[in-house]
Amino acid sequence: MPDKVAVITGTSSGFGLLTSIELAKAGYRVVATMPDLSKRAKFDQAAAAAGVPDKIDVHTLDVTLSSDIATVVDTVAHDYGRIDVLVNNAGFAVSGFAEDIKLEELRLQLETNFFGAVAMTKAVLPTMRKQRSGHIIQLSSILGLHGSVTISSYAASKHALEGWSESLRLEVNALGIKVVLLEPGSFATGIWSEGTRMGRGVDKK
Repeated sequence: MPDKVAVITGTSSGFGLLTSIELAKAGYRVVATMPDLSKRAKFDQAAAAAGVPDKIDVHTLDVTLSSDIATVVDTVAHDYGRIDVLVNNAGFAVSGFAEDIKLEELRLQLETNFFGAVAMTKAVLPTMRKQRSGHIIQLSSILGLHGSVTISSYAASKHALEGWSESLRLEVNALGIKVVLLEPGSFATGIWSEGTRMGRGVDKK
């Protein structure tokens, strides 16, 4: 039987990087994606240290670009004939009081953290439906369950992901497709450093 295939978004650091390495060590063929391959050095070092670089393919993928999504998913389906796991990890955080966040910043937050995950999921579903199997793992957050000060935009994107994923789970469960929401609390990933953008209106008062 061929290796099971996992597609993971946002793998240049944090949960995406760690998940890629662990799945590769578990025997998966991993398709690790990131929007900027110039930032793959840390990923390559981790894969080499774990002894799994031959189990991982790295692709460029910006989840806000439908052309990138189609290219990667079509390539994986063609090359491997299956997609067993999708891990929707790509995302960033806009920080600032809700009053100060510009609408275009909120829209970009949702475009990446919510619509990006939706688009990736919709792209793999036909393959998983044909297989009658698959796991879709959504990296949500404890902030998908409750809000907090200065992080309303991020919380909104994760609340949206929670509701959509819970509904999707009910729709696809009978097809052998499992939908899982992960809701981590505070963890030392890059999301709260290089992955955070201060709202442009914050420093105007």
